[in-house]
Amino acid sequence: MKKTLFVLFAVTAVVILAGCPSGTYTVGDLLEITVDSAAAELNADGVLDFGIVKAQGGSETVSLTVTNTGDETISVTSIEISDTANYSLELPALPGSVAPGETTQYSLTFAPAGSGDIPATVSIVAQDFAEPAELEVTGEGNYTPVPLFGVTVSGAGTVDANGFYERDGFRTSGSVSSPATRPLYTKTGTPNFHIYIYNASDDQIWGLDDSLDADYPVWPLYSAWDASTSMLPPESASLWAVDDGGAEPPPSLTIQDIGYTDPFTGETLTASYVYFDEEGDPEAAGTAAFQWYRGDSPTGTFSAISGATNMTYTTTGSDDGKYLKVGITLTAETGITAGEEVLSSPTIQFSSPG
Repeated sequence: MKKTLFVLFAVTAVVILAGCPSGTYTVGDLLEITVDSAAAELNADGVLDFGIVKAQGGSETVSLTVTNTGDETISVTSIEISDTANYSLELPALPGSVAPGETTQYSLTFAPAGSGDIPATVSIVAQDFAEPAELEVTGEGNYTPVPLFGVTVSGAGTVDANGFYERDGFRTSGSVSSPATRPLYTKTGTPNFHIYIYNASDDQIWGLDDSLDADYPVWPLYSAWDASTSMLPPESASLWAVDDGGAEPPPSLTIQDIGYTDPFTGETLTASYVYFDEEGDPEAAGTAAFQWYRGDSPTGTFSAISGATNMTYTTTGSDDGKYLKVGITLTAETGITAGEEVLSSPTIQFSSPG
């Protein structure tokens, strides 16, 4: 005759072992599941709760011990988790028999692929039982705060051109006379918009367009002449002109990147960024940490500059012929509060003035 395994998850004992909370959950009067880990606890709803775990990269694991508290041997045929995208099980060889008083162990890992509450069910199927024993679990995925580097465009008559353009490395194609020396900014969408540099009769011109193929004399939607050798596009709205298909007025730009005037040693660089958190957790004011780096090439290894841990950095003779980056680590007030360092794209090459 088939027997039904009723699930009555309740804490029957709480023991502190080396600072780790341990809970014992009783499955009817036949199975007992013991959890021994600091990674999860039984919440008010009787659900095993992993709490907040970093989305895409974080994980927590608990060890579960199943004890046969009955008088007959139980044959466990399968142990499954309902959500295999965010949870995983490490199991003994199954099917397996658990004699009275004996145990079998397995581990359950929560590694959220996204944000929000993520519930799931662990099902233990035993031979001769009509229903599986079930353990409800949950956890919350939460992204860390990150800095975004780029340019914010506003006020353009071509309204689709407005928005945030994230730094997208260097432009390495088209008519740029020296590829990989000028930054590229991209606003993702349909179509993508770009801010980039190109040459017209050997003059440097910044373009804002929905194509990277603009070439003199084919003009982008908006353009700005840039006689200097600065890293960034001109911020002043007065410098921008309405060109091929653009609409009045021309755009206004706000730079959120490594800012400076000329790529010469002795120049002071200033790091700025846009704070972003997937869940909207606010930034903890005054906690941003900075570290400046130098490298021999834009794609090579960058080493931390000793003592260069402020928002600003004044270049020295040691930066002659080098490329620079800044790393920023942010902190949120709620959620996963500690962010990870994010490096900017490299500057153009610095040289001695004159």
